[in-house]
Amino acid sequence: MKNEHRYTELTKADTLNRLTYLVQLHKDRSNDESVPSHRRGDPVEITVCTSGDLACVELSMTKAKELIKKTWDRMGGEVESTLSRGNFTSAIPTMELYLTEYGTLWMYANIEKTAGPELQAKWDAIEATRKEQFPECYTEEE
Repeated sequence: MKNEHRYTELTKADTLNRLTYLVQLHKDRSNDESVPSHRRGDPVEITVCTSGDLACVELSMTKAKELIKKTWDRMGGEVESTLSRGNFTSAIPTMELYLTEYGTLWMYANIEKTAGPELQAKWDAIEATRKEQFPECYTEEE
């Protein structure tokens, strides 16, 4: 869809700047004739989903900035801890911001990990066992 914007940021500062940019972008839509009139005046809804099955939470701009800062600080420690255990060869913290055409701004934090050879071999063995035990769950397209 042409009015959706998705970005993945690699630093705290870039994430904060992108948040400000996307909120302003949505505000600028109020003057855009191509945006349906019933969506133009609505304020952006900054939404964060927690882990598991918990509900999504809407945040103010101030709280969203606080959350971004705390999340990046926490992810930095998680990266060090993840790499120090030796199971992963890389761990890259990222935060995705996704502004929909309806004015909902979703935020997702993640640490992209690359498994080391030993861990990958274990995962491959587990996957092979799953395919053997539950062939009906795997199609030939894979």
